[in-house]
Amino acid sequence: MTQTVQGSGPWKGVYDSRDPFDDRPEFLQDAVNLYIPDAAQGSGAYARPGFVISTPTYSITAGQASCLYTMTALDGTVYRFFLTNGKLYRLSGTGYTTSTDVTPVGVTISNAAAPTARFYMTSFADELIASDGVNRPWRGTNLGATPITGTYIDIDGAAGSWTAQGAPTVYSGTLFFIAKTVPGGSSVEAGVGIVWSEPFQPDIGYVQTGYANFWNLIEQSAEPLYALWATNNYLYYFRERSIGGLVGAPGANFHSLALRTASPATRGAAPPPWLHPMRARPAATAPKPAMRESFCIGSIPPSSALVRYCCIRY
Repeated sequence: MTQTVQGSGPWKGVYDSRDPFDDRPEFLQDAVNLYIPDAAQGSGAYARPGFVISTPTYSITAGQASCLYTMTALDGTVYRFFLTNGKLYRLSGTGYTTSTDVTPVGVTISNAAAPTARFYMTSFADELIASDGVNRPWRGTNLGATPITGTYIDIDGAAGSWTAQGAPTVYSGTLFFIAKTVPGGSSVEAGVGIVWSEPFQPDIGYVQTGYANFWNLIEQSAEPLYALWATNNYLYYFRERSIGGLVGAPGANFHSLALRTASPATRGAAPPPWLHPMRARPAATAPKPAMRESFCIGSIPPSSALVRYCCIRY
């Protein structure tokens, strides 16, 4: 019997390309939350060290949804916010051992402890954007003050009640949400509609008077949207069994001018796919007649048989 010794590394970095067939042996693929001490000569890959709040001034109810977010303001100030138990805390001090309750007055933060409860935060135009899927999304300003200032994002200019699905995202200088629920009579369809702000103005746009910044994504499927993810080139949207993408400049005509991807065919009663951690990224293919671009998304169903679904951009 011939003995074979297999190994991996040393590593020189992390590689993430649109082509799954250009992997390089000295680069990790799509790796996150790690660091490589000697990227020039190659070395091992180590888990990124975390931190623990050793003397917190807050308490977390068992099973309570929480969100930790770090943002850097335009002046270089770094803020670390922790959202939990219906409160917003700002962390500071050596090792982030100091926590200050900066919960804004005038907005409501969910204190739900249900397994499905989620908090989301992102930064945009030097503001903190927060959503819990239960109350209206809101903007945080005066981030160094105690408390900070919180202002609801007004979707229709009439303080209509609405909620967002998943995390807000920023694409091409514009803030995007999936509308989970909408005010009565709205042109936006709950679950399949996306809404967006004016460039660098998170409080302006959407379906306020004089604006029609929305798109009901029902051309290829009426299945609900669950998440948005933006890159420099694409705004991706995720359904239970498919992933699509949009490209173009956001604006009043985004829904008619943007290029769209076709969703993969529904797989009947098959369970939803789990994205393969190494191959679930776009793979560039040669253009074909009547198509602008195409790409494939790899996924693994419970049977562990690798299946590829292709999205077509037209």
